[in-house]
Amino acid sequence: MRQALALIIGLASVMVADAKPAAMQLAPASDWQDPTPSMQFLEDPSRQLAWKDLRDPMIENRFRNPGSRGLNFGFTDSAYWYRFAIDSPGGARNTDWVLEIGWPPLDEIDLYIDAGNGEIRHIRSGEKRTPGISGIQHRNYALPFTLLPGASAVLELRVQIDGAHQLPARLWTAEAFARKTARENLYFGMFYGAMIVMIIYNLLMYLAARDAVFLAYVLFLGSITGLLSLLDGFAQPLLWPIWPPLGDYATAFGVACSALSLAVFTRVAMQTRERNPRLNRVLSLLLVIAAVCLVTPLAIPLVKATMINAAVGGISAAFAALIMAIQAIEGRRSAQVFACLWMVLLAGIVVKVLQVNGILPVHPLTVYAIHIGLAVLATTVSLTLAETLNSQRREQSRLTREKAEARALAQREFLTKMSHELRTPMNAIIGFTDLALRDDDNARRKAHLAKIDRGARALLRTVNDVLDLSRLESGGMSLERRDFALPPMLARLDEFTRQQLADGVAFQMHCEDEVPVVLQGDEWRLEQLLCVLLGNAAKFTSAGEVSLNVACRECDADDLLLEFRIADTGIGIPEDRQPELFKPFAQADQSMTREYDGSGLGLAICKQIVDAMDGQIALDSGQGCGSRFTVRLRFGKGQASGLSATPVAQPGQRDALTQQRTRGRRVLLVEDNAMNQDLAIQILEDEGVQVDTANNGAEAVAAVEKGSYDLVLMDVQMPVMDGFAATRRIRESCPAGRLPIVAMTANALPQDRQEAAAAGMNDFLPKPIDADQVVELLRKWLPKEGLALEPVGDELGSLHRHVAAHEFAAWAVFERSAEQLRLHFHRREVEELESALAAFDFERSLAILERWIGSTRPAAVATAKAQ
Repeated sequence: MRQALALIIGLASVMVADAKPAAMQLAPASDWQDPTPSMQFLEDPSRQLAWKDLRDPMIENRFRNPGSRGLNFGFTDSAYWYRFAIDSPGGARNTDWVLEIGWPPLDEIDLYIDAGNGEIRHIRSGEKRTPGISGIQHRNYALPFTLLPGASAVLELRVQIDGAHQLPARLWTAEAFARKTARENLYFGMFYGAMIVMIIYNLLMYLAARDAVFLAYVLFLGSITGLLSLLDGFAQPLLWPIWPPLGDYATAFGVACSALSLAVFTRVAMQTRERNPRLNRVLSLLLVIAAVCLVTPLAIPLVKATMINAAVGGISAAFAALIMAIQAIEGRRSAQVFACLWMVLLAGIVVKVLQVNGILPVHPLTVYAIHIGLAVLATTVSLTLAETLNSQRREQSRLTREKAEARALAQREFLTKMSHELRTPMNAIIGFTDLALRDDDNARRKAHLAKIDRGARALLRTVNDVLDLSRLESGGMSLERRDFALPPMLARLDEFTRQQLADGVAFQMHCEDEVPVVLQGDEWRLEQLLCVLLGNAAKFTSAGEVSLNVACRECDADDLLLEFRIADTGIGIPEDRQPELFKPFAQADQSMTREYDGSGLGLAICKQIVDAMDGQIALDSGQGCGSRFTVRLRFGKGQASGLSATPVAQPGQRDALTQQRTRGRRVLLVEDNAMNQDLAIQILEDEGVQVDTANNGAEAVAAVEKGSYDLVLMDVQMPVMDGFAATRRIRESCPAGRLPIVAMTANALPQDRQEAAAAGMNDFLPKPIDADQVVELLRKWLPKEGLALEPVGDELGSLHRHVAAHEFAAWAVFERSAEQLRLHFHRREVEELESALAAFDFERSLAILERWIGSTRPAAVATAKAQ
């Protein structure tokens, strides 16, 4: 029996000796070598085998050579023993060697070195042990040993991990390992530095744009970068002092975080809720699963938890690629870019997952596949997201602009409607009141009618202010820039202010010599602004004076800065109320609303006009000390040759010349409102005009085709066919030079004037209208042929008196009588007088008038000077 046992042991010893691999010869000229082909491994599912147990022939005989996949065993909780022998040549120069194991998640590593001298060296390392406990401090596990030239040694390794088990091993010379470590740290520093830069960049983009896609991308980059730092061995030294097993849990947790953040990023960046509702439901399920995976390492064995989390991460990556591919096929440009880039990262993830599970061999391309894919993805996607954001902003800007234009159009239509609906009845009220005042000789009734007229006009001013303020605040005000003469406007302001002043209040106007006669800018807005300020000054001044001073503060070759100062000796404004004064519906005191008329909109409109003209307005006032408004506006220098020689007609001209021109003329009145139609008919018939009517544009077109008219007064808003369409139809056969068409409408916005001109209308008369306006319109557009000359002695005498006194009112008299002067005197002489008055050259103007008065051409002017 004993002989048989000895025979079996002997045969086993022979088999063990045959099973031992050939020793690996260390190459003298090589910096590193791969010991894997020379290794044998032994799986220890119980984790109970010790180094001494390997000496048992039965256990020693269980060592096997690695297969084609190398030393890569996927997810397992078994311990593995590895064994290989090395020989150092006799002439070798290197004696110091380092065994590097490039898989940082390994929990425990025990290296036993038998150099044949009876001494066994034991080196311990691993993630669950103190970093560098008996090895070199390194991101991987670096186990140093010494082997003298000509010596041999047997190295046996025990490795344990609760997770993906692999053993990428290399044998380095100490000098080569140091160089390789420095080079590797540089590469990893560049990689992680780029990741940190991309994270910061996208975080700043999120803070700037507040777009959730950047925050989702930051979370994704942060989670996958953290996971890679664990797999690369950079995070373990930070986690170990807290709790050694935390490294294992951190890896499983990092995989779950990456899967979760990937699902969130896909959902936000691809807008799956709006674009792919069905896929979004699946993606939402993946989000829930990934969230659950965050706690699986605490609930189930770590190996299974890591395997499940890795599988969920792979599914999330594949599903994200599917969504991107679908949207790319649908033609979404950003999805096409994402899909191409994502395929790079997805390929890296798949390669890494297959390598971790032991399907692919350990190789730099498989070990660092995610690094390569992530580096490409991170930089390119960041730029793509920025470009996508810019595209979205441009699109959003376009949509916002279109919405703003739609709102502006709706507001304009509303203002047009309100203007028409409010001005139409006001037209009848003011117009018929004016006619009643002209025809009624009863003093008491005339007093009542005058009060009605003032109230109606006050209401009309309030309506105009509300509509004007609404238009200004909605950005509907457009400024004109054309040449205009300042003196005529100052003359109109002079006449306007004197009409507003209370008895005993004086008005002074002064324009410095440095102020040019012709300016370039918006004349109508400037006059509106100064009318409001002068009107307020007159309204709140019961004694003393009101003044307007115009001065030039800056002047260069192209433009100049004018200062308009309006001062009064009125009630003044308390300092505590002045900041609120330029707001709508604001007055210095609520009691002022009861004592003085006004809506409180005038100064708000002034502020809007000044701001639109890039000017400044300032107030200097005190209670009981009067007020001084200073307005500074910049204008261009105009050219006098660009001004129209046609004078602005003034109301109140009801002379024989007008009646002779209008008597017997045929006018077509196109008006759908019965009251306004009756009012216009009465005004026109009083001037001797023959009136035909049409109730809409279609009737107007038919009437023009059948009859012959000298003038058409065309309403704009009418049923069947509006005034613009009717004008365009008429202009097809009747040019503007042969038949004047005047828009007579309650729509008084600047856009309406432009639309009227574009339709082919010659002039624009806003409602409400009065008799004087209609008369002036007839004087302007009805033919002049066949008229007899009428005396101008009264007008000439009045003009002579104002010019001799150097009064601004001379211009108003000239405008009122300009047409008669052109009929009586040579046109060139009238233009010479007009130029002299525009330049405030009263001496030259007086010389011209003296020459005219001394002339014998018109019989009636001989006594003008005496008058």
